[in-house]
Amino acid sequence: RRVREVNIEANCITAMGINALAGVLAMDDCVVEILRLDDNELGAAGAVTIARALVTNTTLRNLSLNSNGVGDEGGKGMVPLLKTNRRVISLALALNNISMAISDDLEDALLTGLSPADQTRVDFSC
Repeated sequence: RRVREVNIEANCITAMGINALAGVLAMDDCVVEILRLDDNELGAAGAVTIARALVTNTTLRNLSLNSNGVGDEGGKGMVPLLKTNRRVISLALALNNISMAISDDLEDALLTGLSPADQTRVDFSC
């Protein structure tokens, strides 16, 4: 049996600690569809590390990074990486001090890689 949902909320995970999880997400046989990392300490670097793993990930549909100190720097870093992903339809980035301009860029990037049918189901919060 394979794990399809991972919830690691409020575990003090830092950018350094997220590397192993990002490595799993980037594996060809990864089947995780839902990843919740709310209320950790990922910061900009950790958010970009997760987004980088999504370049090759084909299964993740829901990603929640609420309250992680991502900020505009992390948001900007995630934009080009999200453009290549064709699967994520739910992205939560609330309470991360991300400006409206970067939020708009993130939403556009998320929509870029999706089919028209998936675009109608997108759930984005920032």
